[in-house]
Amino acid sequence: MCEGPADTITATVALEAVGADDLAVAVGVPGSKWPTEMDTLLRGRRWALVIVATDGDGPGRRYEGTAAVAAMRGRNPVKCYRSPNPAEDLTDLAKRVGVEAVGRELVEVIAAYANDTRGGAA
Repeated sequence: MCEGPADTITATVALEAVGADDLAVAVGVPGSKWPTEMDTLLRGRRWALVIVATDGDGPGRRYEGTAAVAAMRGRNPVKCYRSPNPAEDLTDLAKRVGVEAVGRELVEVIAAYANDTRGGAA
């Protein structure tokens, strides 16, 4: 789940760039306000993992918490990925480090979760 449509496109392209588009589907929520219809989308749905990817700023952190709680209500495991720079969103990060680097970071989140569930160290 990404904070905004531009970041959703970035996440999709980043996953495709590293050949991981079969691992995940990016879903965008417009802006940093959590729309109540997303609760309906998540209710009763089960995914192997929900990654909440947000901006590094205050609204991004609030969105991260709200989205994570909503995903967990559906008993979905959640991992959060926040842009390391508070002034950046996922799209800004991709412009700075490249879309492949962002794709690799997202895959690392997936791999760390898979390793955790197998009892390994991340």
